[in-house]
Amino acid sequence: MSKVRYTEEDLQEALKTYRESVQSGKRISYNELSRKFNIPSDTIRRRINKPSTKPMPPPKQSALTREMQIELKKWICKGIIDNQIYCSREFIRQNAESLYKFKFPNGEIKMDDIKLFFKTFPYLAQMLSTQNRIRLGQPDLDYFERMEWKYRLDDIEKLDMSEFIDQWHLNLMDWIVENEVPENRIYNLDETCFDLTRGLMKLQTKYVDEEETSNSKFQKWDLLSTIMIVSLSGKILPPVIIYKGEEFNLNWIKNNPKNWVYGVTNSGRITPELMMNLFRNHFLRLLDAGKDKPPIGIILNGHISHKTIEFQNFCEFNNIKLHYVPTPSREIKQPIKNLIENIIKPQWKCLDAPFTQIDPNIVSLKNEFNFKYKLALEKLTSKVIKNAWTESELSMKKLDAKYEEREINFIKNYGI
Repeated sequence: MSKVRYTEEDLQEALKTYRESVQSGKRISYNELSRKFNIPSDTIRRRINKPSTKPMPPPKQSALTREMQIELKKWICKGIIDNQIYCSREFIRQNAESLYKFKFPNGEIKMDDIKLFFKTFPYLAQMLSTQNRIRLGQPDLDYFERMEWKYRLDDIEKLDMSEFIDQWHLNLMDWIVENEVPENRIYNLDETCFDLTRGLMKLQTKYVDEEETSNSKFQKWDLLSTIMIVSLSGKILPPVIIYKGEEFNLNWIKNNPKNWVYGVTNSGRITPELMMNLFRNHFLRLLDAGKDKPPIGIILNGHISHKTIEFQNFCEFNNIKLHYVPTPSREIKQPIKNLIENIIKPQWKCLDAPFTQIDPNIVSLKNEFNFKYKLALEKLTSKVIKNAWTESELSMKKLDAKYEEREINFIKNYGI
């Protein structure tokens, strides 16, 4: 049986309620107090019959200032809930701490501070809880109700994801129109993890879009990740190769194109810190983005590196508009996933026999990957990239058609 958890504040509130009920002449029972405050009835009875002689501790105060709480609230509403992407309390704590350290560099934010924050804004906790149930595989009813779609309970099993995808496409078109993003400045950004040691004859990939990706999923993988950015107009930016290791080794990139960009992390996957460095030092220039330039639109998933307060504020400052694929994003066809599956992965079918001897740093495998990746990228012509957008139903022609259909249906239904 799970242990009942309550605080001294909870108990004092229960005692206060009991005293008020006695004074009003409508005495509340111990069992009713127990159910209301989630405190054992025996504990309440003992405290009433034999009050504690210990002084009541002062109420806890959050380390977050009022201004920090307001900024954190704004980020949760606008950056997480509005974008329908998953967010854990630990991730909220990390971002709250990043706000706190601007004023107090050596300070830290504990989970108790986040609990106090949600006591101040309880509706945020409820909204996040409802939204995060989607990721945990809870009934689709919550999912569609949140999308403001109404239907009968007995029709739940008949529904598929097509309505949700169509609605997301319409939201995408609204986002393009609202932000006045030029067609040639709309991009898709995605990260793909490749397994180097389990046989390059048939390259294995992982698409990471969840925040809490368990390391156990990748513990048998020697990862190498790539970040690809392609535009709706058929342009591809120089790729980013992220190696797994503690230090960068020049032997990994022999004969690589000079404009490729690199990173190293302990996991072989992108981190929030690396993402910020890439945008500051490379992508801002490559995208021709800036606060005084026309808006850039980026379609991306809810990976942890894409949704920090720092990253979202940086993009907002530089007129980069972010449109997230809701978590989980596997039902939405992104152009880059199309290119990976149809163009990139087939390149490895023509490898020679699998390697029988692997050096400790798998330098040979990394060099072989780079060589094949370069050949695959050379096949990503403007036409191929545009076709990937079309097959994902994210081309302007298809989006315009859905947008127009919605307007026609609105006129038919409401006569406006």
